[in-house]
Amino acid sequence: MAGLRPAALIAVPRQDLFKVLYGCLEEPEPETEPEPEPETEPEPETEPEPETEPEPETEPEPEPEPETKPETAPSGDNLRVWKISVEPQELVLYIDSDDSAAVQVTTEPDQVTDGLTWIMRPDSIAEVIPEGAAATVKPLATGTGNMSVRAPGGKAAMLKVSVLTPVESVELTTKNRAVPGKIMWVSSKILPQNAGNKKVEWSLDVGEDVATINNHGKIRISPKAAPGTVFTVTCTAVGAKEPVVQTVQIEIVEK
Repeated sequence: MAGLRPAALIAVPRQDLFKVLYGCLEEPEPETEPEPEPETEPEPETEPEPETEPEPETEPEPEPEPETKPETAPSGDNLRVWKISVEPQELVLYIDSDDSAAVQVTTEPDQVTDGLTWIMRPDSIAEVIPEGAAATVKPLATGTGNMSVRAPGGKAAMLKVSVLTPVESVELTTKNRAVPGKIMWVSSKILPQNAGNKKVEWSLDVGEDVATINNHGKIRISPKAAPGTVFTVTCTAVGAKEPVVQTVQIEIVEK
């Protein structure tokens, strides 16, 4: 083109030229972002343990105060009784005999002996003869009743009273001979038939190596019992003022 001056050429070394050319073409390396540090999870907050309320202190129960009794018992109209009892608590008397029994009263305070009231119901079966803190009871008719004793203030005790027809005699029935190893019986008959208590007790005067007897008069002869042995059976009737006794003898013989 007219009027333009050619540019002046500048001498550049080849190696520098390549650096210039390639340097313009190379892409700059991307900046590396710094890796974020991993977030550490916060430790869970521990809930505070609930405060336990202290248990209320239990006050010990007060011990009951012992019952106090006056050192001396009241007297006269102010007499009182805290406890009353009788001995025995049951009486058995027999009619048609010179029978009697004593009843003793115990009270607290001990010195209470006057002012006791004795009652027999029905009063037709026994007579009560008071003697201070005791009484004598005598039979009047057969039957059963109750006797009570009441102290000033209302405390009372009671006992059972039975009046029976007594046993007069006992009859025994049995064989008078027995064989070793065998069983035999002794029967009893109580007289009179209307006796109030017909209970009897049995016993032998020999050991078990000879014979044994039970409460019903059943005798078992030992197989080792020697022939010629004689033993005694005793029957005691307890339904009387004095026991009534009857005996029978039995001989052991050969088979």
